[in-house]
Amino acid sequence: PAAADNLAGLDATGALTDSAIAGADVSALLAVFADQMRNSTDTAQSLADATETLLDLEDVELAGDVTYDAGVTRLATIPADGDGVYTIAAWAIFAAGAGTYRTVYARIDGADVELNTAAPDGANPDTVAGSLTAYFVAGETIGLAVKQDSGGAINVTNAQLAIQRIQ
Repeated sequence: PAAADNLAGLDATGALTDSAIAGADVSALLAVFADQMRNSTDTAQSLADATETLLDLEDVELAGDVTYDAGVTRLATIPADGDGVYTIAAWAIFAAGAGTYRTVYARIDGADVELNTAAPDGANPDTVAGSLTAYFVAGETIGLAVKQDSGGAINVTNAQLAIQRIQ
């Protein structure tokens, strides 16, 4: 069995063992990283046809150490001593329009990594969501970019980028 206030573990036979990890250590770790950046729901950002656009996510909730420079670089930055595995989840709502695709990207140090693409129905707004888990080092930047091919400009009416360190 686990010592008082330690987390229990399982050995190879499935029997309970002491993990030697204090419960307080785990709760402190889990509370540190939960950074979210999102576009205001009342602010539309116009997207030119067939042009990748880095979104400005004005409303920022930073519970951990990741920073976000809204309006200037539009990028989140992994903090000093923040090397680790992160999960990035993102979504964007595109206004209704013609075309064949709506795409959401994670812009990582200037390079776009596609998270997901969806085909619009032309009559309704389209929500496109995706995620990525990767190792990041201090100073790397992450942004939310989108692209559409409606034949003209359409708006992203809402979007969110969430970054959470998991290891």
